[in-house]
Amino acid sequence: VQNSVLTPSGWSSVYPPLHTFALAAGSWLGAPWVVGPVAAATTAGFSALALARLFPGRPGMARVAAALVAVAPFAVFLAGTHLSHTTAAALCVVALWAALKARDEGARWSLLTGAAVGAFVCTRPWTGMALSAAIVLSVWGPGGAREGVSWSVRRAAGLAAGGSPFALLLLGWNQALFSSPFRLGYTAAFGPAHGLGFHADPWGNAYGLREALGHTGADLVQLGLALFESPLPALALVGLALALAPRLPEGSATLLAWALAGVGANALYWHHGLHMGPRLLYETAPAWVALWVVGAGTLGASGSGLPTRVRRGVAWAAILSLGAGAVLAPGKALSFGTAPGPV
Repeated sequence: VQNSVLTPSGWSSVYPPLHTFALAAGSWLGAPWVVGPVAAATTAGFSALALARLFPGRPGMARVAAALVAVAPFAVFLAGTHLSHTTAAALCVVALWAALKARDEGARWSLLTGAAVGAFVCTRPWTGMALSAAIVLSVWGPGGAREGVSWSVRRAAGLAAGGSPFALLLLGWNQALFSSPFRLGYTAAFGPAHGLGFHADPWGNAYGLREALGHTGADLVQLGLALFESPLPALALVGLALALAPRLPEGSATLLAWALAGVGANALYWHHGLHMGPRLLYETAPAWVALWVVGAGTLGASGSGLPTRVRRGVAWAAILSLGAGAVLAPGKALSFGTAPGPV
């Protein structure tokens, strides 16, 4: 797969500008490898801040979830690459935190929300739009219904103002390099068959509803195993909580909207990358980790209304999942290593 394309302005990356700029900054510092770890650290830090606001009445649950976001093997392994997913995940979590600040502390924070969303879209456009819409609507929707139209309008105006510079950057970048503000580098390199939807991919392979369901199901199975690098599928526990828990803590709806928006967006895209796991779902990883903690905590709680044997089974499944991941993850990390090349 080619990652660059010859344009009238010269050779260009096919990717949108923000992550390219980040790698350029890292190269200027002599350490482009640092971009991924810094992005992962940003994701973990802002996840802690955001989860504390999502679950104000359950600080312990929020802290456990934030700690697991920081050390989950799926997050750590991808942070060792040059992939744009790391930058995108960091900006996604910053957007969530800023949206929560705008909900709780005033519309001025919607400017930062818009800037984070705009930067997210400038890193991975389709994922940025889909996940940002799910997060912002789930965070601001109840407040708007409760506080009225003016409350929503002020935040929407701030969102637009904060995101506009990044929109202009992306549109100008596309116009300068690919001859149209709405033509991305992917299309310039591969043609219209690279676009979203059900059609033949650039190599002529069919991608329809059946393929979308098959690939998306495989993505979720892979994510369940790769999230903690455990043979006990993490997403199965999330599904069990959705099916059995009488009520999940307030804030869970935002996590679920975030996680499922990524799954739905990826289902409409013919390319499903499996580099160190389902990498196209990387931006949803903090949401899935937090949902796993919420599910384990809710089902295992004495007040869940479930039989004692079920609660004990959930507790042991959670313990064994994390324990198995701690044992197996180092070996998986070593498998990604490469032998030193000739000097």
